[in-house]
Amino acid sequence: ATETHADLVVSAIVGAAGLVPTHASLTAGIDVALANKESFVIAGQVMTAAAQKHKATLIPIDSEHSAIFQCLQGSQKQALKSIE
Repeated sequence: ATETHADLVVSAIVGAAGLVPTHASLTAGIDVALANKESFVIAGQVMTAAAQKHKATLIPIDSEHSAIFQCLQGSQKQALKSIE
């Protein structure tokens, strides 16, 4: 049998139901395009820590979070005081 490995998972499961599969993808070292903002609102620190620990990337694709993400690309984060 041939083993396959995903390079990117799109997490778009509504509400808290998206927590487990999103976290599982990150802990497997798989990059996650996150359309489920609840996973980040409910467990943002856990998701971010898992991504860092397992060298995965969280890519926000929900409209509000993606807009912030895109604005911060190439910016000096230490110069940021707040996001409102």
